[in-house]
Order: sequence, then structure tokens, then C-alpha cells
Amino acid sequence: MGICMSKHSHRKVSVKARNNDQGPDLAKIRAELISRIHSLHSVKSECKQGIEICAIQKEKSKAIILKAKQEYINGKLKEIQDLIKLIDDSQDKPIKDKNMIASHALKLNETLDPILIENDIDEIISGRERKQYDEILQRSQIFNKDSLDIPSQVDQLFESSASLNEPNSGGVRRKYNRRTKSSGKLL
Repeated sequence: MGICMSKHSHRKVSVKARNNDQGPDLAKIRAELISRIHSLHSVKSECKQGIEICAIQKEKSKAIILKAKQEYINGKLKEIQDLIKLIDDSQDKPIKDKNMIASHALKLNETLDPILIENDIDEIISGRERKQYDEILQRSQIFNKDSLDIPSQVDQLFESSASLNEPNSGGVRRKYNRRTKSSGKLL
């Protein structure tokens, strides 16, 4: 009385392999989003440098445009970082959720305004038609909720740069004393 044992081996496919075959390629999407973050970050840093140049040259209107671009890019960077976090957390989720994340990434890519993420800071500083200035401001006001606060922020930057450039200003520079510890107490 023997037991019949089948010698057929059934091929087993791991869960991860099945999910990768059927779902979107989230690794590729993640890599594209990271490269987008790098490009937006470089534009953002150039906007910051351009605002400082405009403060030195006392060109407030151009500084407002650059600040509007910078605020728009800050918002989009936050959205992209949140999406990357979703992708990182979705490794063990069903394909339906992965498809939703992939579609969200496509929508985010479509909503990026090419005029506002364009690296045209040098052109803005050197001079441009007033019509294009107005177009950048209008587009940034659509996306920025705090667009009314931008001129006041630029005013504060101009005031702080003016106070630092005065000949007898104390500025905001701190002195370093070797006799003090990091807590500020004397040894």
C-alpha cells in the first residue's frame, strides 16, 4: 500500500516577479522624477542667485518674477518628493495602487508649466519684453496660493540687502569667540 507521489514539479513564480510583469515600471518613473528634482533644484538655486543680483541692481520687478518662479518650483518639488515617497512605499501594494501612482506621476508631469520651470534666469535679468514678464506672473499666480505675499517678501529681501550694504551698518554678522562653548557659556 504505497502512496502515489507525483514527480512533476510545479513552477512557482514569486509574488514580486508577478507584480513587476503586470504593473507599471515604478523604478523607471522614480528615476525620471529624481532627475526632474535635480533639474528643478538647479533652476531654483539660480532663481535665488538672480534675486540677489536684482537686489544689488535694484530691479524689483525682475526680482518679483524670479521669486514667483522660485515659489512655483518649491511647490512642485514638494509634490514630486511626496510622489517618490508613495512609490517607495508601494513595493508591496497591489497592482491597482501602482497603476494609480503611475497615473498620478503622468498627471504631475503634464501639470508642470514649461515657462515656469524653464531655466531662463539670465534672460530675465538681462532684459525681456514686458509681455513675457506679465505672462510669467499670471501663470505663477494661478499655481501659487501665496502670490500676493511675494512682493512683500521681495521688499524684505531688498531692505535686508540695503542694510548690509550701508557703510556703517553692523549687519547681522556674529563673532566667534574661542573661549565659549556651543552653549554660549565661558570656559
